[in-house]
Amino acid sequence: MRSVFRILLLRELYVLRARFWDDFLNGIFVSFLFALTVRYFLPAMGMDPALQFPLFIGGVISLCIRVAYLHCLTITKDIGTSKFIHYQLLHTSGSIQVVVARILGQIISLIAVLIPYMMLGLIMMHGSYVLVYQPFALAAMLFLIASFLTTFCMFWAYTLPLDRYLDLVWPRFLGPMIVFGGMHFTWLRMHTLSPKVATLFLFSPLLYCTEGLRASLFGRATGIPLIYAIAVLTVLSSALLVGCFVQLRKRTDCVIR
Repeated sequence: MRSVFRILLLRELYVLRARFWDDFLNGIFVSFLFALTVRYFLPAMGMDPALQFPLFIGGVISLCIRVAYLHCLTITKDIGTSKFIHYQLLHTSGSIQVVVARILGQIISLIAVLIPYMMLGLIMMHGSYVLVYQPFALAAMLFLIASFLTTFCMFWAYTLPLDRYLDLVWPRFLGPMIVFGGMHFTWLRMHTLSPKVATLFLFSPLLYCTEGLRASLFGRATGIPLIYAIAVLTVLSSALLVGCFVQLRKRTDCVIR
C-alpha cells in the first residue's frame, strides 16, 4: 500500500514539475508588475506607504488562487474525458490514496511558488515595512494557505463537470471570496471605515489567508489574530479534505451516483 501511494505521489510531482516553470515565470512576471504598482505608482497617487507590502501579500495570494484553480481544472477535465483517475482508483484500495497524493503534490507546488513570490516582494518593498518575523507561524501559514486553496478547488473539481466548473467556481465562489478576502486592502482599514461591513469580510475564508500571512510577518497590527487564522484554515481544510473523498467516490462510482 505504501509503495502504491509513493508511486501516486511521484506521478503527481512529475506532472507538477512539468508545469512548474510556466507557473513560476508567469507568476514572477505578474508579481513584479504588481510590486511595481504598489511600490511606486499607488504611493505617488496618495496611498499610505505602510500599505505597500501588506497589499503585495494580497496579490501573491491571488496568484496562488489562479494556480490552484487552473491545476484543478485539469482534474475535472480528466474525470470527464481521459478518465486516467479511474485507472488510478482501480489500482488502489479506494479514493483516499489518490486524493491525498494529488493534494500533497499540489500543496508542494503551491508552496514552491509562494516562497519566490514573497522573496521578490521582500526585495522590491525593502524599506517600506518592519517585519516581526515568526518562522514557525510563517511556515504554518504557508502550509495552511496551500492546503486550503488546494482542497477548496479540488473539492469543486471532484464535484462539478468541466463546463460547470468553468461557469461556477470562479464567478460565484472565488469571486466573492476575493472581493471580501482583504486582497486589495487590510481588514483593519476596512474596520476603521465601517465595522459593520468589516464583519461581512469575516465570512470569506480568503480573509484568513491574507490576514494570517500578514500577521505572521508583521505581528497583530493587521487586526486578525494569527491563532484565529490558523484555526479557521485548519478546520476548513480538514472539512474540504473529507469532502474530496466523498465527492470523488460519488463522481466515479456509477452505483452511488
